[in-house]
Amino acid sequence: MLRTIRETIAYVARFQGSRFVVKLDNTVAESAEETGILSDVRLLHEIGIHIALVHTMLEFSPELWPSIKDYSVSYDIQDHFPVLKLLEEKKIPVVFCGEQNDEESDILATDLAVKLKADKLLLATGQQGIVIGSNLVRQCTIAQAEALISEQASSLRHGMKERVKNCVNACRQGVSRVHIISGLQEDSLIGEIFFSEGVGTMFYDGEEYREMRAATMSDISEIREILTDFDIPTLTFVEIHSLLGDFWVLTTDGHVQACVHLQEDNSSISLEISYLATSYSYNTDAIKRELLQWIFDRAKSFGLRFVFLRPDKHEVIMRIKPWFLDFGFIEGHIHKITTSYSLGDSNEKIWYAEIS
Repeated sequence: MLRTIRETIAYVARFQGSRFVVKLDNTVAESAEETGILSDVRLLHEIGIHIALVHTMLEFSPELWPSIKDYSVSYDIQDHFPVLKLLEEKKIPVVFCGEQNDEESDILATDLAVKLKADKLLLATGQQGIVIGSNLVRQCTIAQAEALISEQASSLRHGMKERVKNCVNACRQGVSRVHIISGLQEDSLIGEIFFSEGVGTMFYDGEEYREMRAATMSDISEIREILTDFDIPTLTFVEIHSLLGDFWVLTTDGHVQACVHLQEDNSSISLEISYLATSYSYNTDAIKRELLQWIFDRAKSFGLRFVFLRPDKHEVIMRIKPWFLDFGFIEGHIHKITTSYSLGDSNEKIWYAEIS
């Protein structure tokens, strides 16, 4: 809970004074009061975020949206100057973009976001985001999005291919981050903006959103919290400090979301996973696979032959054994992969994988 509060406060401070364009699909706009998305818009406005709302409702009237009182209607989406003036007056411009389909209105909303030099463009749709199979794609770089369009277009739901293309175009034209969220889902706008994992799909370019880096002194308290979230017996500040040189952290927007502790054995052919843990919100299959792949790549870059863990030493890690098995881990004894053991420990059971 405290981690979530700190993360939210950091995002509030970061986005104060920013410009967001929020485009509502027609079905979302018609039920915007019932779903609460307009209450979210009002809240964002009250904390100092400058928001322009875009919609396609032909029969719009102020009575339809009583939740947002401090707003003014602008009818020409292609003329951004009145919209900019309203934002500077600390009002919420409500912009009608004509009787357009979703694809056409997305393009107009993107053009407005680019002209306003918006920090975010949020497309509130009837879908949660990009879903491949049953998995929601939560973050997507431009390169990943283009690969998605060219290699997995058939996996995208109706209309989503063109929407992804538009998100890529928005990023290329200077909008830092573009989001697809469900405007019909309660709290989706707030959840996407103020939580690093988000609730929809985010597209970004030209900035480091997620980074794997060596841990520093300032990370120790967050590492302790993450180990606690993962039910690993809590290490003291002093214990983590003594191990800090071998700790690595996964960060999103500067917030530590996962940690691993790796130890190269004295035989210089094997890498031991001593700790692997994620925050509660990042405890997903995809993140664990990402961490494991990073470990494999790191071992390979140093010319090591094996990656292993000791189930008796860290039983909690074995909760993710199915992921280890997918990476080729098998059960064995430590003497098979290293000469760095005492005589009495040569038959210690481990799980290990050979680096190909």
